[in-house]
Amino acid sequence: MNSTMRSIQVIGIYAVLLGLGLICIPNTLLGIFNLEPTREPWIRVLGIIVSEIGYYYVTVAMKGSDAFFRASIFGRFWLFAVLIVMIVLGIAKPILLLLASIDAASAVWTWKTLGTEGTRQ
Repeated sequence: MNSTMRSIQVIGIYAVLLGLGLICIPNTLLGIFNLEPTREPWIRVLGIIVSEIGYYYVTVAMKGSDAFFRASIFGRFWLFAVLIVMIVLGIAKPILLLLASIDAASAVWTWKTLGTEGTRQ
């Protein structure tokens, strides 16, 4: 496994674990980020989606796909940009900058390694 694939695998494992946390212990995670607890099902639905996306990342990391890797870079920067806008507009709490930064840092990692390595399609 090369560095690009490893970067995708790491963010995929992170997403799976975050998603499982949102499914199983949503209010604990919300509390860590100083967000209000909820009884609504949407936080768990988000957890299902996040863990599903994480599963895709982990699976593709094993086989390699430059197209997926490049698309994931855009997607992670998009998440970063939208969260920043939401924070600036006061829609989201500044603590979400931590999550935004994780996605941006992982996108930079993938982008830098993708430029120096060839992977399988």
